[in-house]
Amino acid sequence: MRKLFYWWWLTLIVKLVIAAYMPISSDETYYWVWSKNLQLSYFDHPPMVAWLLWLGQFFEPIGNAIRWPTVLLGHLTMLVWLKILGNFYDLENAKNWFWLAIASPLLGIGSIIAVPDVPVVFFWSLSVFVFIRLFKNHKLIDYILFGFILGLGFCAKYHIVLLILSVLFFILFEKKWKNLNYFNTFISILFFFVGSLPVLIWNYQNDFLSFRFQLNHGFGQSWKPEWTLDYVFSEVLIIFPIILYAAVKVKIKEELKFLYYCSWVPVIFFLVSSFRGPVQMNWPIVALPSIFVLAAINSNLSKYFKYVNALWLVLIGLLLVHVKKPFLGSVSTTIEREFYYQPLLDLKNKYQPLYFSNYHMASFIWYKTKTPTFKLHEMSRIDFFDSLDESMPKEDKFYLLSEVYPEWPKWIEKQGYEHKELIKINENFVLYEFKKVSY
Repeated sequence: MRKLFYWWWLTLIVKLVIAAYMPISSDETYYWVWSKNLQLSYFDHPPMVAWLLWLGQFFEPIGNAIRWPTVLLGHLTMLVWLKILGNFYDLENAKNWFWLAIASPLLGIGSIIAVPDVPVVFFWSLSVFVFIRLFKNHKLIDYILFGFILGLGFCAKYHIVLLILSVLFFILFEKKWKNLNYFNTFISILFFFVGSLPVLIWNYQNDFLSFRFQLNHGFGQSWKPEWTLDYVFSEVLIIFPIILYAAVKVKIKEELKFLYYCSWVPVIFFLVSSFRGPVQMNWPIVALPSIFVLAAINSNLSKYFKYVNALWLVLIGLLLVHVKKPFLGSVSTTIEREFYYQPLLDLKNKYQPLYFSNYHMASFIWYKTKTPTFKLHEMSRIDFFDSLDESMPKEDKFYLLSEVYPEWPKWIEKQGYEHKELIKINENFVLYEFKKVSY
């Protein structure tokens, strides 16, 4: 096991270097803007990712090392699962799991990107570890820790509630309700609310805006078969067929049966969700560590894992080269905004005040120029910028950098602004001038 910890340290160093080297994504710059405006929570997500990036501001002079606190927390997830495996299985199983996790696109290279997925996976994993111990010894401290850690997970991403659903199904179907201490369970629930207080207070103060947004996010449309097909295909691909098969076929020790529920409840939940709206590949990410545990202890199929790991590592290497210097053509995926928005940087100082048409653009320019930059109020979907007074122009004339063919907010016409096209930057962006007209 000691040799495995050496590998843990080595891979942490590699991830820290890559994190500083790899171009910043537009989502990360958006969360970085949050860290410049610390709050108890935010409209789009809970606050944990902003808190981590606030800590990362100390490392800002080192490339994109603002990610480092997030990377460290994500890498600590590995230790949690190695501890779980070390308590119940042998070194070979732990090695299998470690390399599956390191090579995984979402748990490996994905944990380098500072997004809410990283802290929620950590707190999910720590909650699973405590819950397994809780059911073994039923100590009050474990009930307290379980509730409080779940609450912290709720401050990372709302998907942590799926662990509560997993617990309920486990207790129901495995007939474990007699094993619970009901007073301790009440204390655990109480500490969940303590841990999640920042999010609860913010939502109470803001008419539960974030909760309502997330409950309706992407849903409410007529079902399209491609939603479900895309979800199934993407999850089979990201887990990988042989690993998925190994996880389904394995028989696990009685003490770890809870891992079945941690693995399949999130996957099935989002499968059902795909009948209500499109589901992103990363949404069931919390299930991946336990799925890899189920696969790692299947000794009949573990000999194939090295080929899966090699394939993923090659693809990850190509991805790292691509995001630093794209060779697949001009595309504007999240991680490639470094190149997509590059032509806009020089315009920031030439046209004042300059606003942007969406939060991705505004956040990226703010991060790159290190000067406050704002999305135009009510332009595109509602987001954090709409809560800032600075997003509403006070001047009689202002400029807007927008993607082609925008829809203007209604307040522009009401306040008497007229616009004209000044410059077409390229096929993607246009600079507009807005001026109040007196009649």
